[in-house]
Amino acid sequence: MMSSLDDAFLLLNKWKTEQASLKVMFVCNEAGFWTVGTLHEVSETPPAFEVHGPSANGFCLVDLAGASVTYEDPAEAPSPVRDFSRARYVDSLQFTLASGDRCVIFQLRENE
Repeated sequence: MMSSLDDAFLLLNKWKTEQASLKVMFVCNEAGFWTVGTLHEVSETPPAFEVHGPSANGFCLVDLAGASVTYEDPAEAPSPVRDFSRARYVDSLQFTLASGDRCVIFQLRENE
Protein backbone atom coordinates (compact mmCIF):
# COMPACT_ATOMS: atom_id res chain seq x y z
CA MET A 1 0.00 0.00 0.00
CA MET A 2 1.38 3.37 -1.05
CA SER A 3 1.50 5.98 1.67
CA SER A 4 3.54 8.86 0.25
CA LEU A 5 3.22 11.30 -2.61
CA ASP A 6 6.77 10.34 -3.66
CA ASP A 7 5.57 6.79 -4.32
CA ALA A 8 2.45 8.07 -6.07
CA PHE A 9 4.53 10.25 -8.41
CA LEU A 10 6.40 7.14 -9.59
CA LEU A 11 3.10 5.64 -10.76
CA LEU A 12 1.76 8.94 -12.13
CA ASN A 13 4.92 9.42 -14.22
CA LYS A 14 4.69 5.80 -15.45
CA TRP A 15 1.09 6.39 -16.55
CA LYS A 16 2.14 9.63 -18.27
CA THR A 17 5.02 7.95 -20.13
CA GLU A 18 2.79 5.07 -21.24
CA GLN A 19 -0.09 7.45 -22.10
CA ALA A 20 -2.31 5.09 -20.11
CA SER A 21 -6.05 5.60 -20.42
CA LEU A 22 -7.32 6.85 -17.06
CA LYS A 23 -10.68 7.44 -15.41
CA VAL A 24 -10.48 10.33 -12.94
CA MET A 25 -13.26 10.64 -10.38
CA PHE A 26 -13.83 13.54 -7.98
CA VAL A 27 -16.06 13.24 -4.92
CA CYS A 28 -16.97 16.01 -2.48
CA ASN A 29 -19.93 16.66 -0.19
CA GLU A 30 -21.78 18.73 -2.76
CA ALA A 31 -21.02 16.91 -6.02
CA GLY A 32 -19.13 14.23 -7.85
CA PHE A 33 -18.03 13.75 -11.44
CA TRP A 34 -15.64 11.73 -13.56
CA THR A 35 -13.79 12.04 -16.83
CA VAL A 36 -11.58 9.84 -18.99
CA GLY A 37 -8.24 10.99 -20.39
CA THR A 38 -4.47 10.77 -20.17
CA LEU A 39 -1.92 12.50 -17.97
CA HIS A 40 -0.51 15.58 -19.67
CA GLU A 41 1.57 17.06 -16.83
CA VAL A 42 2.91 15.70 -13.55
CA SER A 43 4.60 18.15 -11.17
CA GLU A 44 6.25 17.30 -7.87
CA THR A 45 6.87 20.98 -7.03
CA PRO A 46 4.19 22.15 -6.55
CA PRO A 47 2.57 18.72 -6.26
CA ALA A 48 -0.10 18.51 -8.96
CA PHE A 49 -1.19 16.68 -12.09
CA GLU A 50 -3.15 17.60 -15.20
CA VAL A 51 -5.36 15.21 -17.17
CA HIS A 52 -6.51 15.97 -20.72
CA GLY A 53 -9.68 14.43 -22.08
CA PRO A 54 -10.48 13.47 -25.67
CA SER A 55 -11.61 17.02 -26.49
CA ALA A 56 -9.00 19.70 -27.13
CA ASN A 57 -10.90 21.88 -24.65
CA GLY A 58 -11.20 19.35 -21.82
CA PHE A 59 -8.72 19.10 -18.97
CA CYS A 60 -8.56 19.03 -15.19
CA LEU A 61 -5.78 20.19 -12.90
CA VAL A 62 -5.50 18.69 -9.41
CA ASP A 63 -3.48 20.33 -6.62
CA LEU A 64 -1.97 17.63 -4.38
CA ALA A 65 -0.44 19.94 -1.74
CA GLY A 66 -1.31 18.46 1.64
CA ALA A 67 -2.96 15.38 0.10
CA SER A 68 -2.68 11.83 1.38
CA VAL A 69 -2.65 8.89 -1.02
CA THR A 70 -3.57 5.20 -1.06
CA TYR A 71 -2.70 2.70 -3.78
CA GLU A 72 -5.45 0.20 -4.58
CA ASP A 73 -5.18 -3.11 -6.43
CA PRO A 74 -8.51 -4.39 -7.82
CA ALA A 75 -7.51 -7.93 -6.85
CA GLU A 76 -7.75 -6.78 -3.22
CA ALA A 77 -11.22 -5.22 -3.58
CA PRO A 78 -14.07 -6.58 -1.44
CA SER A 79 -15.54 -9.74 -2.95
CA PRO A 80 -18.85 -8.18 -4.13
CA VAL A 81 -16.98 -5.82 -6.50
CA ARG A 82 -13.69 -7.68 -7.07
CA ASP A 83 -14.58 -9.27 -10.44
CA PHE A 84 -16.10 -6.02 -11.71
CA SER A 85 -13.01 -4.04 -10.66
CA ARG A 86 -10.47 -6.53 -12.04
CA ALA A 87 -12.24 -6.63 -15.41
CA ARG A 88 -12.12 -2.84 -15.81
CA TYR A 89 -9.11 -1.47 -13.92
CA VAL A 90 -5.40 -2.28 -13.68
CA ASP A 91 -4.88 -0.30 -10.47
CA SER A 92 -5.75 3.02 -8.89
CA LEU A 93 -4.61 5.86 -6.66
CA GLN A 94 -6.98 7.47 -4.19
CA PHE A 95 -6.05 10.97 -3.04
CA THR A 96 -7.67 12.66 -0.07
CA LEU A 97 -7.08 16.33 -0.82
CA ALA A 98 -6.30 19.00 1.77
CA SER A 99 -9.95 20.13 1.52
CA GLY A 100 -11.14 16.64 2.48
CA ASP A 101 -12.46 16.00 -1.02
CA ARG A 102 -11.36 12.83 -2.80
CA CYS A 103 -9.87 12.21 -6.23
CA VAL A 104 -9.47 8.66 -7.51
CA ILE A 105 -7.50 7.79 -10.65
CA PHE A 106 -8.16 4.38 -12.20
CA GLN A 107 -5.89 2.97 -14.91
CA LEU A 108 -8.33 1.45 -17.40
CA ARG A 109 -7.76 -1.91 -19.02
CA GLU A 110 -7.23 -1.59 -22.78
CA ASN A 111 -10.61 -3.14 -23.60
CA GLU A 112 -12.52 -0.46 -21.62
